[in-house]
Amino acid sequence: MTHRPSRLFPILLIVLLGGLTFWLDTITDWLGMGNARPETGAPDYVLYDFTATVFDGKGQVKQTLVGKQAWQFPHNDTIYLQQPHLKQYAAQQLSVEIVGAEGQYNPKRQQGYFAKEVTLTRFRPDAPPSRLVTTQLSVDMDKRTARTAAPPVMTQGGTVIRSVGLAYDDTTQFLNLPSRVKITHAPPPH
Repeated sequence: MTHRPSRLFPILLIVLLGGLTFWLDTITDWLGMGNARPETGAPDYVLYDFTATVFDGKGQVKQTLVGKQAWQFPHNDTIYLQQPHLKQYAAQQLSVEIVGAEGQYNPKRQQGYFAKEVTLTRFRPDAPPSRLVTTQLSVDMDKRTARTAAPPVMTQGGTVIRSVGLAYDDTTQFLNLPSRVKITHAPPPH
């Protein structure tokens, strides 16, 4: 009879160690939950008072983005921005500037969204700057388009254009004002 407990001892030890391992694994997972970052809770990173610069193939500045704060969540390509200020250059000259209180940018799709107090200024050497002010603006950098469903106010020189909604294609320079368009035209002085 003394042989029976000695045969069961290794089996009992394996079961006991397996149970202890399971218990320790469960306890450490449970205790570690307080330190884990939930998917939607904490961002992967946060940048403060940042500047980002994109260069073209010739090494010239193509875009700069300055902001108060930027952050990105795990498994999400969208970068969230606070007080974004985007400048786009063409032939080493400032061509477009967008300022907003809040924003989002998806670098894979090259699409941006600016919200609250949005101002877009377009610079051309042959004309005075044109300015667009609205509460929201979606921009596709790759397609060079901008659109809003909110009421924009556009000014150039003394001319003021108001509407509800706007779609603009920079490659074709086509401006679509879908509804309630009001234009106050002031010709430039000669």
